[in-house]
Amino acid sequence: MGTNVNVGLKSLVGMSVKDTRLSVSRQLVLPKPTALTLAPGITEAISRTRSDLGQIVIEDIDIEQEEPLISATFPRKTPELIAIRLGREVVSGNITAAIEKQFRVGAANKVGVAATSGQEGFGMAADQTGSIGSYLSDGGISVALTRVATASFNAGNSAQFSQGANGAYQITDDMVGNDIHLSFPIDIASRPYLSETPFRDFSVTMVFIQRNLELMQVSFGAANPALGEGDLDMAVPEMPLSFRAVNDGSSCQLYSIYWLGQARAC
Repeated sequence: MGTNVNVGLKSLVGMSVKDTRLSVSRQLVLPKPTALTLAPGITEAISRTRSDLGQIVIEDIDIEQEEPLISATFPRKTPELIAIRLGREVVSGNITAAIEKQFRVGAANKVGVAATSGQEGFGMAADQTGSIGSYLSDGGISVALTRVATASFNAGNSAQFSQGANGAYQITDDMVGNDIHLSFPIDIASRPYLSETPFRDFSVTMVFIQRNLELMQVSFGAANPALGEGDLDMAVPEMPLSFRAVNDGSSCQLYSIYWLGQARAC
């Protein structure tokens, strides 16, 4: 007779996150998590009494509170993962961004060439009034550079720069050896940006494989991202993200666990 005593979880296969705001849910295409935990979030109500020996003992235990939490770590920060973490939807539209250049001026980089298609700065208009620059003085204070029109730029002048089309620039010769920072605005059409539209209603399904290669699923039918949990470390590629189970009235259970009895075909 066979035994299932050693059949159990082997590893995580994937995680499905669906945007449930519309009548037909939208499946989000996200990277697979590298780590995932389920915290049941159970708080017990413990009733106590005195035994015949006069000792306080537990008489009964019941579940008083349940707040399940999924905590996942993704290998990289995609736009939609950042949007979920901040509770605001990514949409597409025209944006005004900034091109930031910080470097020490040398003979080779005091003139910056225009960017080509696909490179930073391409499509930027020349001589924008919003273009600014500064250099660091010997006293450690940032001092503004004077912006002049590209057509009238003279490298022999003092503490000046020009901003040309497609991110080109020129800096006067007296700035060689100085640390400077240039900032140029740029308008770009049809790019993703974080909007003010709430992005909080999801369903989440975690798929696991067992040692017998059959699948198991843990499903949160309604879930909200935990927006108040910790800081978002933008200096590392990994992305931590948590979801709380929400009672939407469709079931008395906040989450379900299924053993499917089916193996995934490869």
